[in-house]
Amino acid sequence: MNTNDRSNRSNDRDGKKRKRKKDPTISPIKRVMYIIFWLTILIMSGGLIISQASQYNELRRELVAVQTDIEHELFIYEDLQLRLTLFDSDAYIVMLARERLGMIFPGQIVFRNLAY
Repeated sequence: MNTNDRSNRSNDRDGKKRKRKKDPTISPIKRVMYIIFWLTILIMSGGLIISQASQYNELRRELVAVQTDIEHELFIYEDLQLRLTLFDSDAYIVMLARERLGMIFPGQIVFRNLAY
């Protein structure tokens, strides 16, 4: 074969030259740049996740504190409701009048211990 045959083979059938295929390997500089890029993305994502996790934990602690306060206030509310129903009772009002105010019914005799 002569050189003209080889040059003719490198041309397409239409007479155009073929494009040379690029080397599929990536240059070392590009490879380092890709690694740096993805490491940066990974580190930033990790920082974001850690930040979100700490914020979540803080909000969780606040939620527990608020729930504890609500339970305490409900306990106080139930105690006040019980006292309110007691004030509607005549027996409770009589007991309070005797103990706190020292009142007695007409005709009753009061004995006091003076030893105290």
